[in-house]
Amino acid sequence: MRHLLLVTVEDPHDPKSWSGTPYNILKSLEDNFDQVSVLSSNVPKRNLFGAALRWILGRKKYPLWMTNTALKAYAKRLDETIKRTQPDAILSISSQHLIYAKDLGLPVFMISDAPWIAYKEAYRDYEELPLFSSKYAKQEAAVARKISGVIYPTPWACKEAEMRFGITADKVKLLPFGANSYCASSDEQIFRRIRQRELNQLNFLFIGKDWDRKGGPLALDVVTMLNESGLSATLHIIGCNPQIEANSLRYVRLHGYLSPSKQEDCRKLAEAFSHADFFLVPSFAECFGLVFAEAQSYGLPCISLNNHGIPGVVENKKTGLLFDSFTPAERIADEIIQLIRDRPAYLEMAIAARMKFTKDLNWTSFGNRLRALITH
Repeated sequence: MRHLLLVTVEDPHDPKSWSGTPYNILKSLEDNFDQVSVLSSNVPKRNLFGAALRWILGRKKYPLWMTNTALKAYAKRLDETIKRTQPDAILSISSQHLIYAKDLGLPVFMISDAPWIAYKEAYRDYEELPLFSSKYAKQEAAVARKISGVIYPTPWACKEAEMRFGITADKVKLLPFGANSYCASSDEQIFRRIRQRELNQLNFLFIGKDWDRKGGPLALDVVTMLNESGLSATLHIIGCNPQIEANSLRYVRLHGYLSPSKQEDCRKLAEAFSHADFFLVPSFAECFGLVFAEAQSYGLPCISLNNHGIPGVVENKKTGLLFDSFTPAERIADEIIQLIRDRPAYLEMAIAARMKFTKDLNWTSFGNRLRALITH
């Protein structure tokens, strides 16, 4: 199997598209297949009826890509591309092109961070369900049942696929994503930096645009309690500028949004990772959490919640600490205190975090394993 067709509604040539995931998937494929063709379809233009509905319902309630018109247009483009390129197999990022696709007569695999309806239900408190959600969930399940296999990056997503699609476990493949930005230093260089951490002036790093979904208030409470217990701890916040009460502001450093497309911002982001002792993002909804992979590349123990895909990226008690959603900040702070008082345990966890990145959470490993899955 030498020629693979990558199908997506994103632009895999753009590092900014979907945080760089399609871009890195394409690069990993090009390293593992003799030829990779790309079908990247834009959302079809709205018609008068669609424009009126979007005006009445809102774009989130009525996304154009979920309409029959759009899904049939995607399928038509896929059929034309197959005839033109003659691939040996297809990898589709998400399911849009496959909903109305014909019997393609070749191996077809679908990849995403979770089944679409599982993602939407995980984020239900933060994102509105579109008008056609139930219908689209059934369409995606039908696709999963007829293609060669589905690929997801976490055990949670794999189990959701088995349950929601009604498919057997052997048709569901587990394959972690890689970090889209990461520390390129060698393992030994990272280990030396880890051992140099003094843990007397603690720096906690929070990264996220959505302060509430990512558990920002809980993170702030944890750091506040650490300070009130007599430790010196600072929460560095990147990606948002939340309103912080005056009594907690002294424990916070606001860095704002740092753009991955700006060299100076990338330098600042790398510096923030390098100076941190912990990565603290107690997210309430997360399909994968690429930023946890990025943090582990710097050897940072990750502190988060045992929600959705997070345990597939962060190993509790090994590469970080995971807590139930209703765990009070006091208990999280207490466990952090226990860890930093046991320096060998902290060093072991930080080193294990880096090794998790080296072994699993990088795009080289992803590409090698993906080729094995598709050519099996």
